[in-house]
Amino acid sequence: MDRDALFDHAFHQIHGGVMATMLDTAGWFTAAPHFDNWIATVEFQTRLLEPVEKVDLVAAGRIVRLGKRIAVCEMEVRTAAGNLIALGAGTFTATSVPAKW
Repeated sequence: MDRDALFDHAFHQIHGGVMATMLDTAGWFTAAPHFDNWIATVEFQTRLLEPVEKVDLVAAGRIVRLGKRIAVCEMEVRTAAGNLIALGAGTFTATSVPAKW
């Protein structure tokens, strides 16, 4: 079995859970450098826009609002060619655990 097929659903397209994970991760890495402590995802939303199969995907995020303990981010997943595949939004909070950057 092709290793990439492990990320597919029954119709041989990349599973939406992969895109959700990419969105959450993009938001986390966008927010984390702004806090001294470890952060955690409070909530996030995923909007799947297009099905894809066997393509490279890239996720990115941007800060919408940054507070003392909370960051709100918007994230997106695109193909390497630039086609928009998924959108997300998330809220991330600082925990009491110090980060060791």
